[in-house]
Amino acid sequence: MAGRGLAGMAPATLYDWRSWIVRPLLRLRRAALRDVLRRQNVDWAEDPTNADEAFERPRMRAALADGNGARRIDDALALAAHEGRARSQLGLAAASLIGDFATQPACGLIRLDPGLLSAGDERAAVYALRILLATTGGIAFLPDQARSEAVFGRLKAGFLCATLSRTVVDFRRAGIFLRREARNLPAAAAATGSALWDGRRHITLNDSSGALLIAPFGKAAAKRLAMGEGKTPPSLMRAALATEPALWQAGECLGLPGHGGVSAMVEVRPVVAPFARFLPSFDLAPAQAVAGLIGAAPVPPLPFSGHSAG
Repeated sequence: MAGRGLAGMAPATLYDWRSWIVRPLLRLRRAALRDVLRRQNVDWAEDPTNADEAFERPRMRAALADGNGARRIDDALALAAHEGRARSQLGLAAASLIGDFATQPACGLIRLDPGLLSAGDERAAVYALRILLATTGGIAFLPDQARSEAVFGRLKAGFLCATLSRTVVDFRRAGIFLRREARNLPAAAAATGSALWDGRRHITLNDSSGALLIAPFGKAAAKRLAMGEGKTPPSLMRAALATEPALWQAGECLGLPGHGGVSAMVEVRPVVAPFARFLPSFDLAPAQAVAGLIGAAPVPPLPFSGHSAG
């Protein structure tokens, strides 16, 4: 186990961006917990696999039963606690960088100020980049650390256009832009109820006619959009919007959600892809920062207060 995994289990994990799973006894040893239960006259159920050495976990527990084993367990717990705090601190630093250097000039398009490349905390900057890449591409896992560091290094060296985690990284004079690549977008599908589209958008249909399709907006439709004047190149805004989900009926594009009458028929909400299924409390700060940046639903508050989540 290495890197982020050294922190072990988080004391709380948000499931499906809705429900917190809390582990208040995570750092309590089994013997100590049993002592508490005995004093309170509370019985418990034994899992028979805990003593079955056909399984690796009981074999490891038996191997650590001697005097040295207790010390090794304490050392491992101390390391996990240290790494958990370090992971939380890294997340806080990444969240601050996202707040300072990231904006969203158009739906599906994130702009990074080049100042991010020289902000001083390169580990946090690379971590922020990894989260934004996965979010933009709709990927449930952060991109590889080494490849992300390579992209960051190439950005520091000058202008660049590359792809990682289904995200196009385009360094222009106007800034560093991230957008979903146009390949391998979802095929047209019947719009029904509620669904996750492309790992990036949660779609809720308010029309029950059954005649509507959800499909990418497309380059042709995007070209017809009028773009206001600003620092962001209109071509990049259109390229990003072309990969967004749109409503179609009988081969005709009705438009993008959030534009005109289409809004009454369907609701589309961005998703923080790498944390949409499981959000460890270690990563709460950057998840909140990205949710605010892209307009995702806010993170539900932690079910406890007054002590650290990390």
